Amino acid sequence: MTAKNAQFTAWTLTNGVATLGSNSGSGTDAISTGTVAENTAVGGTLFTLEPTPNSGGVTFAYGTDGNPSTIAEAAITGGAVVLASSFDFETTSSYVFTIIATEGGNTGTATITLSVTDAVELTETGFCLSASSYAAGSSIGTLKTDQSSATFATLAGTDQTLFSVASTGEITVATSQTVAVATKTYYTFTIVGSTTTTGVADSVATGIHVVMQCSSGSGAGQVVALISMLAVSVATHIFF
Repeated sequence: MTAKNAQFTAWTLTNGVATLGSNSGSGTDAISTGTVAENTAVGGTLFTLEPTPNSGGVTFAYGTDGNPSTIAEAAITGGAVVLASSFDFETTSSYVFTIIATEGGNTGTATITLSVTDAVELTETGFCLSASSYAAGSSIGTLKTDQSSATFATLAGTDQTLFSVASTGEITVATSQTVAVATKTYYTFTIVGSTTTTGVADSVATGIHVVMQCSSGSGAGQVVALISMLAVSVATHIFF
């Protein structure tokens, strides 16, 4: 897939959300290794490539298997490789991108290897409560992550003042606060999970969802709560 041509004599590799090492290739070829965090947001530019010299008409395409698992967007506009779907360190920890640049009859190939660095992932973020109200100090549930140990940072978001989260991940109703279905059926806040495990990054700010009276035996509470959750677009995790 690689055609040698002296027209491209060098490549400029620019970091996006990924951090690349120096180009160890020469001439028409670029070779680099780098790292990217598992919790990188979809839509972020991983890196940008530019072969030189060129007259501004360079087009880019992936080589055979050069976009593994179609993790990046198919179009490479202006040399920018953009993340199309989320990384999952536990499934795939390394990706090798092969990108062919063409301008007229001139062709060069860049091979970029990215290692994904692990990050904390919150695996239980939704809580379905049976009672109609909970007083200060009441336990709502416990956050879970994919790590053997994790701690949790200060809350943020819409209903942050109504809840407290212990370092163990237990959520309780905050001092002097009450949460009740008479006020609203759906509460939400965000939190960041951390771990002391070397090489594992903090989680992104993750939405936590608390639904009132959604596990009542009659099922009426579940219907009301479900409608409430569906009305809020940020409710990405529902657990019954």
